[in-house]
Amino acid sequence: AAAAARRPGRRIRAQLLRKGALRAVVALSAAHHLWLLRRPAGDTPQSVLMVSSADPGTIVMTWQRFCEGTAREEPGVSRAVPVIDLLDEEVDLTPGRHLSALAPDHAAERFTQARDRLAAVAGELHDLLPDLRPARDPRELTVVPVAELARTGQLAIHQAPARRDFGPGEQAVITAEDVIEGRAASDRGTQDERWITVRSGDIVVAVAGGRFAVRVAATDGDMLGPGLTVLRVDPRQLDPHFVAGVLRSSANAQTSVVQTGGTGRADIRRARVPQLPLAEQRRYGGAFARMEKLESAVHAAAASGAELAQLLADGVLAGTLKLPGRQPEPG
Repeated sequence: AAAAARRPGRRIRAQLLRKGALRAVVALSAAHHLWLLRRPAGDTPQSVLMVSSADPGTIVMTWQRFCEGTAREEPGVSRAVPVIDLLDEEVDLTPGRHLSALAPDHAAERFTQARDRLAAVAGELHDLLPDLRPARDPRELTVVPVAELARTGQLAIHQAPARRDFGPGEQAVITAEDVIEGRAASDRGTQDERWITVRSGDIVVAVAGGRFAVRVAATDGDMLGPGLTVLRVDPRQLDPHFVAGVLRSSANAQTSVVQTGGTGRADIRRARVPQLPLAEQRRYGGAFARMEKLESAVHAAAASGAELAQLLADGVLAGTLKLPGRQPEPG
């Protein structure tokens, strides 16, 4: 967050505004801001979106409205600020400085909404917990490297080009960050036969910190972004959610890291997959799929919890939130 207001950064911030490179600043917390940047493309935008929220849904919806030109000011949450108003002596890009104060009654209303949203997410957590128990007699499984599964035709390995050389367009492109964060394709490009089109059931693999980040594609049509790998399994022999789940194991992180020139990289071909009957794979695959949803729900709960804590403080200070039961008389 300090990058928004440090005096030595004034000139850089001003140039980002004048060139149209900075499109939005989102205050996720008092310590962390998200800056949305773009490569300047001739036209210079006249405003920058300022947002103060930890809720991903609010952030995405506000950004989409801003891009569509339908954004409206929401006190305490968001505002499209004219660039000319930001180019003062300080060039302070802290969102809180440019948002109108939240009305006390609105803070109480948002508290109720955030509490209900958190309660709904919390209610889902129990049902998403995988129902597995410790095995009384652990079995010794036969494991097969991914390279061997590819050689025997149980799956195919497709790797995207290392560099992004497709032009601008409307085709959705999956990035490594999308896979790591478990979100929808965020990049856009032009359809090109050199690039891989992802199919439903494909296992999209990224590498983060010497470990595999994996997602099973739910739809057809997205392009595979640079540095990503797709494992396309034969569903008659392998369950994609099962394979994706075991790729994330600590053992696969250890055995699949190759040292080259003092640095490590992960080789998906060295990863190992247990040999199990397809029916058993599908049962484990269901547990892995629920676990993935559980992770997303926990992240959503954390964001809603942070917002709820802020709104609680705002509501108590403003006198618009009261405790249940009988309240003491004033004075």
